[in-house]
Amino acid sequence: IQSGGEWFDLQGTITRHDPPGRPKRYFPRKHDILLFYAKGKENIFNAGDILIPHKRIDKRTVGEGWRREKPKVFDAEVEAKLVKGKVPFDWWCDFAPAYKSAKEWLGYPTQKPRALYERIIKASSNPGDVILDPFAGCGTTIDAAEALERQWIGIELTILALDLMQKRLRERYQFNPSIDYEIEGYPTNLQESSNSRGTKKSITTVGY
Repeated sequence: IQSGGEWFDLQGTITRHDPPGRPKRYFPRKHDILLFYAKGKENIFNAGDILIPHKRIDKRTVGEGWRREKPKVFDAEVEAKLVKGKVPFDWWCDFAPAYKSAKEWLGYPTQKPRALYERIIKASSNPGDVILDPFAGCGTTIDAAEALERQWIGIELTILALDLMQKRLRERYQFNPSIDYEIEGYPTNLQESSNSRGTKKSITTVGY
């Protein structure tokens, strides 16, 4: 993809989710498509930070894309590869929905599991980098970024979402506004809230 004279690499990843409810007039929507953009070909991809275990059922998987029958005796090289793990494929089905975790669920309609964001952040950034979520929702991205020692910026228009972000940061990290992070553009009355909706003004949460 070319934009403004710059070339961007684009890939897609499919992740399964299981929202409550079963529609009666169409197929249940049980997956999201995540788009992976990188400026040029020299993007960060920390493969070693996102390894997952090989499946051990009645066959052993070694390397990427080939299998061998379970041998009676494992040689050291084979066992080392099994222990090390593998890079996930571009479809992810190993995350439990957020609403099934009582400790994580905040009641936000589009909330995703924190482990999903942690995998994305680990793969695509390094400690100290800045993570931006322009549609921060209930703050899962900034939560994951803080846990992984990244700086973060979250942008959200909804006051309810910002309240959930503050609750999350307070309970998870004992963070307080104006001390551990800054809030910019928070409406202090109904008029400011109405104006912000009318002008698409963003409520921005900035973390350091």
